[in-house]
Amino acid sequence: MSGKSSLRAGLLIGWLGAGALGACGGAAAPPPKAAAPPELAGLTKERKSMGDAWAAKDAGIRDRCELSDGDCMIQVRDQRFELLSAESFPECDAKSGAERELCEENSAVERGMGKEIVGLYEFHNKCMTQMLECTAKLEAEAVEKMKLARAETRLATIQAIGKSESAHVEAVAAKEGVAYLRSTMHPAEAESCTKLDAVTQCLTSNKSKHAELTEELRKEDGDYSETFAASVYQDVNLADAKCYTPEFQCLQERAKRHGGSPDTDKALKKNLEVLKQRERLSMRLDKDSADSCKTKEVAKHQQNIITAYTTYARQPVLFFLKKLHQAFYEMHEDQVACLRGLSGNAPARPTAPAPAQPAPGKPATPPANTPEETKDSLLQAKR
Repeated sequence: MSGKSSLRAGLLIGWLGAGALGACGGAAAPPPKAAAPPELAGLTKERKSMGDAWAAKDAGIRDRCELSDGDCMIQVRDQRFELLSAESFPECDAKSGAERELCEENSAVERGMGKEIVGLYEFHNKCMTQMLECTAKLEAEAVEKMKLARAETRLATIQAIGKSESAHVEAVAAKEGVAYLRSTMHPAEAESCTKLDAVTQCLTSNKSKHAELTEELRKEDGDYSETFAASVYQDVNLADAKCYTPEFQCLQERAKRHGGSPDTDKALKKNLEVLKQRERLSMRLDKDSADSCKTKEVAKHQQNIITAYTTYARQPVLFFLKKLHQAFYEMHEDQVACLRGLSGNAPARPTAPAPAQPAPGKPATPPANTPEETKDSLLQAKR
């Protein structure tokens, strides 16, 4: 009996041993990991670098670029979903966020999807390049806006210096003086003294001085010199003022053919002095307020100036040219009074409200139906 039991036990042990050996020998080995495409490492590094650069940008700029250039990133997410949604990555379950996404993508490469992940990264990096270019553009615009604001502040400080103000007034008054003198010229001289080479060449040569001033005003605080900027500002304005001298002198000579004389030159000089006062006061006010003053007085005096010019155009003699200068002088004086009132230096001259109208312009030819002044009206004018 004991012999049979021993035999059965031996057979059982042998069967179990054989089964165990068979089981060990027959287990399937895990598939080998696929090699990553050679370009994947560079794309991965570039992707991370771009992500870090994006995260460092100002939140407001990021938001604007996501709205304007970020549609492609939605397409990147859609492409990733289509590529990996059918796959399962239990080895990544313990991770979250960007760490989990990277784990899934690495696992996909190991499963032989390296080519697809390369395509995904290329698309992602192209999209991110576009969005970073957007942020660079907005940053550059912000820097430029800051530089312009800083330059304007510096320019305002320079203009408040006495010598700078005087130089600017000379430049503006020189240009305005030519425009004023031209507006009093007889229609026969409408095209006289235009596009003079001396004026054009002078203003062109001064452009480099203007550029030098702009460059100085835009410098960083440590490199900026207010003293130097003020010096350049004064020099360039005085240089500009001189540029208009040839045109002014040419027009003065032409005016002599149509009633111009030493007496009308005196009337012209009076107007030029008032123009300088006007421009000096304008510098001390904001542009809209100064322009409003000027426009209001133009509307008030417009008809008188047109009437005076029409009469002079028909009868180009000293008397009527002086009357034309006087009509302009009254307007210029009222503009100065208005500007002084706004600046608080003196009360503005009371005026009746007038509708807004365009600046007075002289007709190309005098109207045929304009009546001539009578002898009585001339006597009244003399009184």
